[in-house]
Amino acid sequence: MSRMTAFQFTLQPTAEQETLFKVAGGAARLTYNVLLGQVKDALDSREWDPAVKVPWTNFDLIKAINSWKRAELVGRGLDWHKQIPTLAFEEAAVDLSRALADFSASRDGRLPGPKRNFPVFKTKNSSPYSFRVRNQNGCLLIGTDSGPRTIKLPKIGIIKVREDTRRLRRMLRPGIDESGDRTAPRAVITSVTVKQCRGRWIASFRVTADDFHPDRRHAVRSDGDVSGSVGVDLGLIDLVVAATDEGREVVRVEASKTFQRRQDGLARHQRALERKKRGSKRRREAVRKVAAYEGRTAAIRRHRLHEVTNQLVKNHDLLVIENLNVLGMMANHKLAKALADASFGTIARMLTYKAGWYGVTLLSADRFYPSSKTCSGCGARKKKLALSERLFSCDECGLRIDRDLNSAINLARLVAVLLERPGRGSSPGPGPVSGRPGDQCATQAPKRHRQSKITAAAEGLTTARTDRVA
Repeated sequence: MSRMTAFQFTLQPTAEQETLFKVAGGAARLTYNVLLGQVKDALDSREWDPAVKVPWTNFDLIKAINSWKRAELVGRGLDWHKQIPTLAFEEAAVDLSRALADFSASRDGRLPGPKRNFPVFKTKNSSPYSFRVRNQNGCLLIGTDSGPRTIKLPKIGIIKVREDTRRLRRMLRPGIDESGDRTAPRAVITSVTVKQCRGRWIASFRVTADDFHPDRRHAVRSDGDVSGSVGVDLGLIDLVVAATDEGREVVRVEASKTFQRRQDGLARHQRALERKKRGSKRRREAVRKVAAYEGRTAAIRRHRLHEVTNQLVKNHDLLVIENLNVLGMMANHKLAKALADASFGTIARMLTYKAGWYGVTLLSADRFYPSSKTCSGCGARKKKLALSERLFSCDECGLRIDRDLNSAINLARLVAVLLERPGRGSSPGPGPVSGRPGDQCATQAPKRHRQSKITAAAEGLTTARTDRVA
């Protein structure tokens, strides 16, 4: 068995390497837009001539971009594309093929979740510099002769990184068995994505790694064993409250309110930005400071969420969480900022993939299950429970208990019901992530004047296999 994981490193490129990063990122965006334009033109032509073939799969799009490069770049004597990895063009074509496949699957009802719209063109302002290179023939290296804190990318060369790469290097190193023979490494690099994020260049290595050692994973439960189940309640005052089905509180984490605590500092940097003249060097420096401050805020929040989710999955092997409609909750503008700062969707996403790593059974309660309104003592249900009521008081048995603890207990006792209905108790997917800018692009409304035409043209188009090109 294997798992997918990622390692992120902050790059320290030279001025020449940073220029190549921007050229590669611009080339990836150009590739995406050129191919998308060809797809739209083919769909328009297909309305009049059904025999017109629409490039839709990985292979068709990669073939199309190679033909375009020969005609538009090589044919015109342009050689800037020779300075960057060739795979950056192909991976941009793969991205478009995935977007087209998701559009078709969503339209046909084969893809759960929100409806996926037809891909749109990327712009320089809305799409940061980003490109991906897959590890073809071992072209990606971690740690070189120049030092352990370096990486090597094809054609770009050796780049310094800020963080220590020891953990990843040890996973990539072949092992030695008892007889002294070499064994396969515990991990293999699949690809690397280089992107500019809030003034920094980040390299994200996607790695296929072996499962954790059995000593780090929870033991497999026997059928019907639901003892020690833990319910997890999410809130704005206490971010996480976890309790067992016996009513014992095991985890209570106060909401850190990272954005709220750092909001004054952000306002100070933004006021300084507004006082700078547009187009000046000082304004560019002020923009960099605002981006760095926002990046620091996001990093603090993300680190806190990793700590909380690690505590849950490492200490408990049977969890029940709420299936919250985060996007719907964000419609309440009085609570939208606090909800975005709490990141309920991110917590659910982290618990989902970490549960698979540690062998945790993660169940999701029904979205409309009234865990907060139900008494954990007698099971009576209250008709109304205001958000201001922090103490749950039962009218039937007189139980008085913290409302978050009461909800967590009810979730923990829901395990037996969820296990009897596998379709309702399966682990949740990534779900809607919080609406913070930069964390998850909000679902945009379809462009009616173009969407209906493209959908009609694509009607009946069979989406072929979209496996990655080896």
